Amino acid sequence: MRTLISVWVWFAFSILGLIFSTKTETFALTQNFKSNFLITPDSERTVPNGPNTYSGAINLYILPSKEEYIAPSKVLGLSQIATYNVAFSRETSIQSNKINQLNLQYQIFKNGSSNYLPLTQLRALNQREPYMDTSQTHIDKSQIENVEIISSEVVRVTFSDFPDPATVILPDRYTVAGFKTCKVSLLNNPNQVDIYLCSGLSLGDSVILQVTNIPMESGKKILSQTFHLIYTDGLSEIYVRDENTIELIPSLEFTLETFDPTLLEIVEGFFTFQVVSAASHKLALKVSPPLEAGIFYQLKIPNRKGPEGQIISSSIRDLVLDVTAPKPVYLMPQDKHTILVEFDEAIDPVMAVVPQHYSLNGRTPIEAIPLSNPQQVLLVMDDELYIDVDTELSIINIQDRSGNTVSSPFRLSTNLRIHDEPGYKSIVINEIMAAPRAGLILPNAEYVELLNVSNVDINISGFRLHNSRSSTAIPAGTIIAPGEYLILCPNARRTLFEPYGRVIGMTSWPTLLNTADQVLFYDREGNLIDNVSYTPGTYGSTQVAQGGYSLEIANPYSQCNLPHNLRPSISPFRGTPGGVNSIYDTTPDRIPPILQSVSVLNETQIIVSFSKPVSDEPSNVSWNLYPEVIIISSEYYLGDQSQLILTLDRPLTENTLYTLQVKNIRDCSGNLISAAGSTTTFALPVAAEKGDIIINEILFNPHTGTPKFVEIYNNVDKYINLKNWKLGNESGSMVSNRRVLAAEDLIISPHAYLAITTDAAILTQMYPKATNLLEIGTLPSYPIREGTVFLLNETEDIIERLDYHENHHHPLLNVPRGVSLERINPLQMSNEPQNWTSAAGAIGYATPGFKNSQFYTEENLGQGITVSPEVFAPETSGSQNFTTIQYQMDRPGFVGSIKIFDISGKLIKEIIQNEIWGTSGFYTWNGTDMNGKKVKIGYYIIWVELLNLEGKVINLKKSVVVSTKIR
Repeated sequence: MRTLISVWVWFAFSILGLIFSTKTETFALTQNFKSNFLITPDSERTVPNGPNTYSGAINLYILPSKEEYIAPSKVLGLSQIATYNVAFSRETSIQSNKINQLNLQYQIFKNGSSNYLPLTQLRALNQREPYMDTSQTHIDKSQIENVEIISSEVVRVTFSDFPDPATVILPDRYTVAGFKTCKVSLLNNPNQVDIYLCSGLSLGDSVILQVTNIPMESGKKILSQTFHLIYTDGLSEIYVRDENTIELIPSLEFTLETFDPTLLEIVEGFFTFQVVSAASHKLALKVSPPLEAGIFYQLKIPNRKGPEGQIISSSIRDLVLDVTAPKPVYLMPQDKHTILVEFDEAIDPVMAVVPQHYSLNGRTPIEAIPLSNPQQVLLVMDDELYIDVDTELSIINIQDRSGNTVSSPFRLSTNLRIHDEPGYKSIVINEIMAAPRAGLILPNAEYVELLNVSNVDINISGFRLHNSRSSTAIPAGTIIAPGEYLILCPNARRTLFEPYGRVIGMTSWPTLLNTADQVLFYDREGNLIDNVSYTPGTYGSTQVAQGGYSLEIANPYSQCNLPHNLRPSISPFRGTPGGVNSIYDTTPDRIPPILQSVSVLNETQIIVSFSKPVSDEPSNVSWNLYPEVIIISSEYYLGDQSQLILTLDRPLTENTLYTLQVKNIRDCSGNLISAAGSTTTFALPVAAEKGDIIINEILFNPHTGTPKFVEIYNNVDKYINLKNWKLGNESGSMVSNRRVLAAEDLIISPHAYLAITTDAAILTQMYPKATNLLEIGTLPSYPIREGTVFLLNETEDIIERLDYHENHHHPLLNVPRGVSLERINPLQMSNEPQNWTSAAGAIGYATPGFKNSQFYTEENLGQGITVSPEVFAPETSGSQNFTTIQYQMDRPGFVGSIKIFDISGKLIKEIIQNEIWGTSGFYTWNGTDMNGKKVKIGYYIIWVELLNLEGKVINLKKSVVVSTKIR
């Protein structure tokens, strides 16, 4: 069997590094050089005991570990794994992996030597084309070098070549299983991008990343590559030993050269860290100022280099100074001889298995069994248990993971009985204070309010309150009665809330994030009882979010997690802990769900979006898709209950309009979808070509306070997806200032209009007939006198360019402000000035999202010359303030001239002179003379002279009337 050994060679101006790797180990050798050096490209050098020489940009020798002959090894393959990195694969292995077996041979030569390749030339060569080694082994550049998880929200991709900068930042080119991609950023290193996830990873998460359809500047394209990653920060444990000391236990060997403790940071705190002791397996740090007991801190651990030079992900870990011994919080009989004991924190399994550490009503169990949940122990008794009687559990010498020991007997007395098991939302998270504020009536402290909405007592001992970072257990003996409110808060703030009702101070409080977090409540078996999520949008405004307002549940009896059910308190105290919420409203939800849209995930899967969460119970739901396609399964899409993914029995057909209808689907409140909201249409779009989507109208000089807009028009019978299409302008003869129209699917139907603006509401106020509006954050800069508009598709191809100028307006338009520039004929070129004119005043001086007031085509035009309209008034604000001179010829190649004469034969204006014609086209006359002044009313002659390919001259005459508006 042949063993492949990869040798990575890194080229840089001042450092030449070499990485030697096998399947199990990797060694690195770095040699410093002067900045100007050349690398020999030949393979003529040898060393004693049999050389293993690699060709290409350097000479590389692998020396045997013993005095023995090693036959020359063939280069099996080379691949460029980064812009200046090359991997060499070799067919034989070496005896042992010792760093001294690697010897990099080099020489320094004068620049300009014809025998050697300068490093600067090597860089240029890498950027322009693939190259060969002397064995003619081709170097493959169409690969991704590396994928690394940088943090809980960032995945970094390093390409082997320079990717196309416009395409590589498109989020749809990256699929992270189970996570949505919010944005992609190109780094200063132009072959690296960072992928930002919309929701964060948790340590230990498995990540599957697929990268598709990324073109390289060299012309190659990455069609599809898949990577499997695990999010880890290189630490196995972090211990808080005392108020001044923490210990980091690495899962990967590290040194202080690769890990800088001064870069550690505690969120929302000012702490410093100093090294107490350092070893490859443990790092002890002194924390200043001291940590407070029972407070959850969040420690930000930065990126760092691993032992093989790889990036180790950053993370946020919880720190808590635990000085309290563990306590049992809950007893639950399992059968006649076994009882489950749950503690308020994880316990040391070594001490937990000793039966003599427990006593139940004076009896010692015959066995103590730790469970997979580190907070639980199963006690096995010799005698039968007595149910529904008072029972006392005594423990001693039990330790938690921080070393806190129950040194004297701790007793828990409870009535050993089986309470009703709580169901989903039998206990609700009724109110959250995530961002308290000093100086208000309510205490300056976080709290979470629970409410029992069931009709029975519920023992919530051992239940756990979580947020996105940490959790805490409800103390033993906590029973909440029907309709009872219970305030949970940090133990140090408990007395502040006692005037407001029943309160429990939690020893370990999961500090809530101010603006966005998830709060969850689980029972002892880990079943979800309730969960609430909030974002900055939940507060409605920054002022409210920072104003010390709680978030309240309007209807605690609703079984649905509807966004509008969680809103800021309207109480004058800005919260209602321990009492009825200020927004309390039990009006039943009677609003049925609406089928809003369908997007195509692939040829056999579609994503269906509803206006609110719906049930995916398939028993009575009926789906109908026309033209007929059978739906074989449905499930929630990425856990979102307002979206379902439907799998089809056959591929969809491109450019076909489908109609989807759903019957008998209900929201989580039981409301049945109505017939009016149960149907929508969609299509599998096709790729657009130049001329399919055109720039049709632009308002570049709006009224003060009114936004600009650019209108596009689908000029063909195609359904086209505008996802990741862009508008841009010109800067330095380059497309610049790109603005993405939509990061999600945006299908434009055949012959449909779409006006892109920054404020649809204000634009509609100015132009009430406006429709089909797309609102984006900003438009590229389009100056009020002249500028350039670029329309780009998802791969950055220029679909159309418009160089507009205020002179394209009608010459008799006195005030161009607030008047759009409309395209006259969608079939003619965009950069023909005569194909643009001012929007008609009769329509409101702009037509955003609908047919242009000056729209004109050559349909139904016979052979010859046509003038339309034959009567027009240049100064009118209506649609007939110019005339169009169209031609339709039986063949191309005519040379034409068009002139305007008055009835006395005087030349008024020359429209064109000896211009080559195609088979059809048009010109316009706006009723002005050679000097741009309006002509007198009356009859005028349009004289057309044509010269054909045989040299024959044809003269044609048409009449037109210039009128005036009646005042």
